[in-house]
Formats: sequence, structure tokens, C-alpha cells
Amino acid sequence: MKRLIFLLIILSLAVWAGVNIAQDPGYMLLAYHQWTLETPLWFGIILWLLLFAILLFVAQIWRGVGSIGAKWHAYRSKKRLTRSNNLTIQAVLETLEGYYPSAEKHFDKAYPNAELPLVNLLGAAFCAERSNQCEARDAYLKKALETSPEAEAAIKLIKIQWLIDSSKWSEATAELERLLLDDPYQKQALTLAQNLYQRLGLWDAYLKIISTLRKRKLIDQNTLENGQLHAYDALLRDHCHKNTLQDLTNFWLTVPTHYQQAPALVLIYSKALLKAEQGDKAVDLLKDTLKKHWDSDLVICFGTAVTSNSQQQLKIAEKWLGVHENDPQLLLTLGRLCIRTNLWAKARSYLEASVNIAPSAVAYQALADLALSHGESEKAAGLYQKALKLVL
Repeated sequence: MKRLIFLLIILSLAVWAGVNIAQDPGYMLLAYHQWTLETPLWFGIILWLLLFAILLFVAQIWRGVGSIGAKWHAYRSKKRLTRSNNLTIQAVLETLEGYYPSAEKHFDKAYPNAELPLVNLLGAAFCAERSNQCEARDAYLKKALETSPEAEAAIKLIKIQWLIDSSKWSEATAELERLLLDDPYQKQALTLAQNLYQRLGLWDAYLKIISTLRKRKLIDQNTLENGQLHAYDALLRDHCHKNTLQDLTNFWLTVPTHYQQAPALVLIYSKALLKAEQGDKAVDLLKDTLKKHWDSDLVICFGTAVTSNSQQQLKIAEKWLGVHENDPQLLLTLGRLCIRTNLWAKARSYLEASVNIAPSAVAYQALADLALSHGESEKAAGLYQKALKLVL
């Protein structure tokens, strides 16, 4: 319908123009120097339109000729891109198949014309790493950084992970510390640092890292507490072996209060106190901890502690029987304390009760020593034999 209306309008205009031209054809006069051209107006208009069409056609041809170079350049670029993509695909397949030197060569060859040059450079760096070509690997990573500065953190993290995989601990640590210096809250860097410091036993640094992870809510509470407990355990053992008792005590005071009640840590510190002949202090610590956390190892340690008042120590242990009457470790501890306070019959009763519940080489040995001290050689020999069997 629209097309029909348009044609009717054109036809009306043509009729109108024809009628007017028939009544008054007019004329057009063109003069240039001594040259003149006179023509009817309608013919002049047609002539000008024809000239305009010719000029438009020539301009179109000229534009087409001018774009030949650009089209050729686009064709060459597309061809180079296709070749680069084919080389990249080949390099990826070779990488998956383990042909790293060949894959590295193809990644490098495809890189100048690649759509994603960073991918090619990282692929080449990976292949160089697998081929133990460290210099080439670092050169590719440097070039990748120059090509894509915005990927600096990712590139450094990749290198650090490769160094860790290659057990190059000092290099990995140095690179990781530099990265964290630039960005202390980089998530993946913090996670890598956590694993690396734990593996290397850098416990002070490890505690700082997991503290940062806690603040950033990047670690769950269970993992945090287990990690901190493990770190303080290792640091406490290290202080026990290398430092004086005063240094150890000073470190113990820096341990968070709720970890000072952890049985594993209390046991380490108590044994160090006993070694330094600080039995009374160790017993007080063990007693306070056992009120909140019953632990068999702490009970055994309590029984081995030599204090200034063994009878008081025995009374404390006997109070625990009301709640833990069938605990073989407590019965063993009571037997040892009774021997120390010369309560021989009581000691034998506790030790026999211990082995009846859960036979152990330590309890049989204590019974054998007790029998031997009372001249019961044959009985002692039989008890020693039972202890030896359990050991073997």
C-alpha cells in the first residue's frame, strides 16, 4: 500500500512537471569565455543529473581501488591469525601429550600473531618449566608481564607455584614475600604462603598469615584452630630444645590463654618443667588442666612428677577416682605415687587393677620392680616377662 501511494505521488509530480514544461520549456545558458551552450531547461537538468551520476560512479571506483591495499592487509592478517591459531592448537595438544620442547617452540612461534598472546607465553613458560629450562621460563614470564601488565599478580603466582612444585623453597619464599609486600591481601598468595610456611616449619610467619586469613574470612574456624595449635606445638618443642627455661617460660606466656589449656601443649611444657626440676610448678599446671580436660597422657605425667609433697600429690589423684575409677592410666599413676610414699600394699592393688583393665608394659614393669624390691624374685621375673611380651 505504501509503495502504491509513493508511485502515485511520483506520477503526479511527473505529470505536473510535464504540463508546466509544455507550457513554458524555459532554457539554460552556460557561458565560458567565448563558448556558450543554450539548451532547454529540462534537458539541462537531465544533463546535470547525468554528470552527477558519472562523478558518483568514478568516486565509487576510486574508493574501491583505494581499499585494495586495506583488503590485502586484512587478508594477510587473517591468514597469519589462522596460522597462529593452528600452531597454538598444535602446541596445546603436544603439551597434553608431554612433548614439551616441541610445544614450547610452537607456542613461541604462534605468539607474535596470537589473539591472546598471554596464553601463548604462559604455555611456553609452562613447557620450559617442565623441560627444566629455568632461564627460558623466566624470559617467557617476563615477556608475558610486559605484554599484559594487568596480569602481574597471576603471573607471579604461577611462577611461585612452579617453584614450590620443584621444591625450590628459598626462591618460592622470596617471590611470595615480594608479592605479599605489594599486595598483603592477595587471596591466592595468602593461601600459598599458608601451605608453604607450614611445609617449611616457618611457624612465626605461618601464625601471621593465618591471622590475616582469619581477618579476611578466608579460613574456617576449625582449620584456624588446628593450624594455630600445630604451630604453637612446634614452636614450644623448638624452645624446649634450644632455649633456657626462662626463655621457654617467656614464650609460654605469649601463647593465647585458651591454648595454654590444650593438653598437647600442657604436656610439652610440663615435661620441660620436670626436666628442669620444677615439679611443683608442673603439677599445679597439670592439675588445673585436668580439671577442664581429662587426658591420659597428662595423668601419666602427673604421676611421674617429683614434687616437695608427694602425699598431697597422691590425695589429689585419689580424688579423681570418684569420676575416673576405671581409668588404667590413673590407676597406674596412683600405684607410682603410692610406691613413692611407701604405701606398698596400696601400690600393688592399684597396679594390679590397672593391668586387669588394660594390660600395659609400663604397669607390669612397675609391679615387677615392686616385687623385686620385696625380694619376690620369681614373681618379678614373671612380671618382667609379661612386660617384654607386650613390648615385642
